[in-house]
Amino acid sequence: MKISVSVKTNKKKASFKEVGPAVYEADLTSPAQDNKANQQLIRIVADHYGVSASRVAIVSGKTYKKKVLEIR
Repeated sequence: MKISVSVKTNKKKASFKEVGPAVYEADLTSPAQDNKANQQLIRIVADHYGVSASRVAIVSGKTYKKKVLEIR
């Protein structure tokens, strides 16, 4: 399954919410450097779907605020 996620970094509180079918918004506490925000996003998505982090991958947008993730 693929989902689209709009990411905001350096927030005080992390959150992950659905705004449409397969479209989500994520607020992350990690900075957008050294891949920290991407790692936090993968952990949050994995927790949300109840899968391990190794089953979540960023398909596109690794360096952009809009990302497409695949959950296997």
